[in-house]
Amino acid sequence: MCSLSAGIFDDELAADIRKSFQNGLVTGVDPRSSAQSILLNNSDAIDEPGKGEVIHFALATLLMDEDISDHPSISRALEIIDNNEGLDRWVDAGGDKLIRRKAVYRHLKDRIENLEAAHKVSKRPRSRAVRVGDVYEVSLLDGRYGYGQYVSKDKNFGHLQMFRDVVSDKPLKIDDVLQAKIRFGPVITYLQHSIRSGRWKIIGNASIARVEQPPSPHPLLCQKMKNHQSKNYSVIVASIHMIQACFSQ
Repeated sequence: MCSLSAGIFDDELAADIRKSFQNGLVTGVDPRSSAQSILLNNSDAIDEPGKGEVIHFALATLLMDEDISDHPSISRALEIIDNNEGLDRWVDAGGDKLIRRKAVYRHLKDRIENLEAAHKVSKRPRSRAVRVGDVYEVSLLDGRYGYGQYVSKDKNFGHLQMFRDVVSDKPLKIDDVLQAKIRFGPVITYLQHSIRSGRWKIIGNASIARVEQPPSPHPLLCQKMKNHQSKNYSVIVASIHMIQACFSQ
């Protein structure tokens, strides 16, 4: 790594793993098979200090994104977290960098344990459908939180969402979120799946006065995604990972 960053996919190796994993999915490779191929390709690096946790954290996150909770990389990631492995460089750096990295460890552990608990239940309780006005917490890759709101249902594209200009180290209350201006949107993501999987959490519901196109859509989305025209404004269809990336830039 050329710099010390806290996020799971800030590392170049982790970013390459994500790219390989997603390319596999696009071509029809099963998530478990894709993960196994990545482990084999990185077998020489997996025991190296500073690389093993990067590989397992990345794969654990990607597999859980596919609703998989039982995999060796997920078990190993939990073991790394419980033993505080791989923190030496952040301990040396100290300060905010160490705090943020520990937050990443806590967040990943919570995701693993929550998904494992959900899969142990023979029949999951049915979550309610999302409603226009729902405000939700977006878990970011560095352990912090961003916030969005479901503002409209478009018959052609689905759930239109706006994301607020606020990022917090701790969960915020809905009143604090609504005070922030719109950061980017309208955006379409897999909102219902994100809520049901526990990756995003509804914190309340607020009325929508009107949907406005923000002065300048997020440049990362403009570069990576294709715009669609919906009613009187432009809509961007984006992946959940892309939404997370927008909050860090």
